[in-house]
Amino acid sequence: MGPLEGVKVLDLTRAVAGPVCAFFLTLMGAEVVKVEHPKYGDDTRHFACQRNGVSGQFVALNRGRKGITIDMTKPEGQELIRKMVPQFDVLVENFQPGTLKKWGIDYEVLKEINPRLIMCCMSGFGQYGSMSQLPGYDIVGQAMSGIMETNGWPDGPPTKVGCLIGDQSTGMTGLAGVLAALYSREKTGKGQLIDISMQDVLIQYYDIPTYTLLGYKGGRTGNRLPTIAPFDTYPTKDGRWAIIACANNNLFEKLCSVMGKPELAQDERFATNPKRVENVEAMTEAISSWSKRFTMNELSGLLVKNGIPTAPIMNIEEVLNLPHVKEREMLIELEDSTMGKVQMVGSSIKMMGTPLNPYGSAPKLGEHNEEVFGRYLGLGKDEVSELKAKEII
Repeated sequence: MGPLEGVKVLDLTRAVAGPVCAFFLTLMGAEVVKVEHPKYGDDTRHFACQRNGVSGQFVALNRGRKGITIDMTKPEGQELIRKMVPQFDVLVENFQPGTLKKWGIDYEVLKEINPRLIMCCMSGFGQYGSMSQLPGYDIVGQAMSGIMETNGWPDGPPTKVGCLIGDQSTGMTGLAGVLAALYSREKTGKGQLIDISMQDVLIQYYDIPTYTLLGYKGGRTGNRLPTIAPFDTYPTKDGRWAIIACANNNLFEKLCSVMGKPELAQDERFATNPKRVENVEAMTEAISSWSKRFTMNELSGLLVKNGIPTAPIMNIEEVLNLPHVKEREMLIELEDSTMGKVQMVGSSIKMMGTPLNPYGSAPKLGEHNEEVFGRYLGLGKDEVSELKAKEII
């Protein structure tokens, strides 16, 4: 039994950020009913990584939940949502702000129908503010949060983070909001609206004190951290790279000793962290000339043995083949009804008392229409067929 056993979630999300939130609610044992457009479905159904005509990203983000279709642009579809809401604890959505209000299914309407409803709205710029109506994608959030301006090399263009950090982080922040609201409802008996802005979430990643206290506006520093040195990638003999991160004088002294150059720790240019940051080019040259004597694995092994924070820079194949990653079940095999046996990511949340269930198929488009509409609205097969004939579902 999962920790959210008995919680019912109406999932109006699509693409990535919203489904990430719904994904973890599913893993935690909530019954999640995913609502999609009858013709198009979720955007991720059409992503390029496919097997048997099904997108791997869709299966990864939407497995384990019930799938129904409703055309929410039609009054009859909007009425179906309003009729279902009293039986659900949580509604999650990531439409552009104002869309649900236009359809008559926004929080102000739905809370009158179900005062205990928790509604989590995830968007690019939030539900209010002068920019709230702008569309939001991961790369937009990265651009408008300061992240891209700090990512990349000084002589290159601003660069997005390689993964969908905005979408993933927004979904996880939405999850935190939902869990907190469920706990609050236990004490107050009332639901509430949760407003998650991707821009807000990503601004939190920026080192704000370096601007507010020092006036530092950021800039591209490659893999360096502008406030700590050494904290960078260093070349190795086999053409690969490794991380060395020394956040205090003690670690830097250890590194100098391993390098066979203890005198560097006493050099006035490198005696303190602010000095090392100021003279980072000279320090980097000294470390790089030493690191090139070893292969990536040799260098990492040597530094780990001497207690210096380090890591080889791995590709995803190397990561997934690590015994530790396998022991942590971060790559699991599941049986999907359309894709067959497929390997997917496991859960990053481990709960020892109430284990999570990362398995289950992703729903086919409208797969559970009869089951869900029958169970929640008492509709018979003929009534469901009539809705389908009218293209409402």
